[in-house]
Amino acid sequence: MGEFDWKNYMFSSAYFWLSLSLICLIVEILTPGFLFAAFSLAALITGLSAFWLKNYYILFMVFALSSLLVYFGLKPWYFNFILKPLEKQTKFGMQALIGKTGLITKSIKQGEKGYIKIDGDEWQAYSKIEIEIGQKAQVIDLEGNSVWVNEI
Repeated sequence: MGEFDWKNYMFSSAYFWLSLSLICLIVEILTPGFLFAAFSLAALITGLSAFWLKNYYILFMVFALSSLLVYFGLKPWYFNFILKPLEKQTKFGMQALIGKTGLITKSIKQGEKGYIKIDGDEWQAYSKIEIEIGQKAQVIDLEGNSVWVNEI
């Protein structure tokens, strides 16, 4: 009877790699970025490979190569098709005011302060033209805590 090769047993175990995949997935959920998602997918690929491959050197190579392929192959796709559309949809704070229309509540003289009511909130507003009370205006730009508007 030979000595038990615990390294070959542990690292060639599909359950080890599948557990590592789950741990990396949990870490990815808790942290920003894409690094642990790539490791999670690579560990999943390696775990599925471990059902047929039993040599842990080969499995480490499968993990290393699949990590590189997943990270550099899927990261551009992830950022271009998942994150960028979400960034375009998610406008918050004052940035969300650009393009919205409101009602002038205090007339705006050219270059002087007035007020506009948008979605129930009143904002300091400036305009390059004179806009009277009751007119509708659209936000075209932001400056500090004030908005620049054009009459509609």
